[in-house]
Amino acid sequence: MALLEAIDVATYESVEASPVVRDLNVCCVHIRFHQRMVGPTFDRGVADAVLRGHEPSPQRCNGVLHKRFDSQRLGAVVNEHRTRMKRGGDRWTVQSVDATAIAAERLPNGGAEFEISHTTESTLAGLLRQYGASCQSLGSAHRITSRRQAMATYILVHGAWSGAHGFRLVRPLLRAAGHEVTTPSLTGIGERVHLTGPHVNLTTHIRDVVNHVLYEDLNDIVLLGFSYGGMVVTGALEHIGDRIRHLVYLDAFVPTNGESLFTLTGRPAAPLRLGDPWLVPSSPREFDDPNEAAFSIPRRVEHPIGCFSEPVRLIQPLEDFAFTRTYIRATGDPTGAGSDVFERTAAKYRAHPSWRYREVATNHMIPNNRPRDLLDLLLELA
Repeated sequence: MALLEAIDVATYESVEASPVVRDLNVCCVHIRFHQRMVGPTFDRGVADAVLRGHEPSPQRCNGVLHKRFDSQRLGAVVNEHRTRMKRGGDRWTVQSVDATAIAAERLPNGGAEFEISHTTESTLAGLLRQYGASCQSLGSAHRITSRRQAMATYILVHGAWSGAHGFRLVRPLLRAAGHEVTTPSLTGIGERVHLTGPHVNLTTHIRDVVNHVLYEDLNDIVLLGFSYGGMVVTGALEHIGDRIRHLVYLDAFVPTNGESLFTLTGRPAAPLRLGDPWLVPSSPREFDDPNEAAFSIPRRVEHPIGCFSEPVRLIQPLEDFAFTRTYIRATGDPTGAGSDVFERTAAKYRAHPSWRYREVATNHMIPNNRPRDLLDLLLELA
């Protein structure tokens, strides 16, 4: 059963069934109508009319309307109210709901409380992990208070030779935790490989991300650059630095003003001459899961060289921006040109007073190999 508080009647008039929550293992909903939400002309007969058509008829008990719904109707009501709770701080009381249903409902963050009864220790443990919550025993029930902040907006920028699909395991986890997440695709690689050409350079990719933020009008962003994506997010700061809450470099290059990827890796950059190759072959990568390897490796494509040779423009040191900063290092990465750069960068920021530093015990492909570890770190930063 679910207790939803502070809902106006119009909420129920506009509800439509949501397939996301049709399988909720819940049979009854209790709705408490607050007169302050609908004004002095509130009529409980109106509430009866809104709920009419669902058996049995509503019954009143201490000002609470009890109404039995089928699971599809209940899922729609709960799904509709969830959006309101992300903005506010209402309390949910959820009873006799299995762990799968709770996870599917993406219960709200930001100090919301929900009470669970007739549950198991494993379900409680899962809730505490998912919501970073505290738990208070209430006899046969448990009150769980989320410690999470309000909904955050994450923008995840992929690395070289890849595409937005590299975050396909991370996106649903962030959304299930109640956050917005976008993963813009960079021109000439990934799903936009058909747009490749010698004209594609670092500026092109910076503009991809900047335009994504500006056209969507995104603010208070957690911006993440993975690997080569660190070059891109650094260059984007000139244009969208004031829209960023937190900047994350995920095993990434962190250039200073005037540095290119070739500069950081010690490769001399020479201007292209007529007939020179302008595509850089993909570097081999290892994946923990053979199925992930079978998916990802065929989608790795050659990368335009201008992205690696063009220097970045950084208008001021990263520490002078208002946003906070984190560097995340993959500690299981084998040595090599790129990895050595990441290790030097990690050493620089490990004890830096203006940076947070975190580690993930896997190789460079953190989003593919450790999506849940990455989720935990991103939720910590939100």
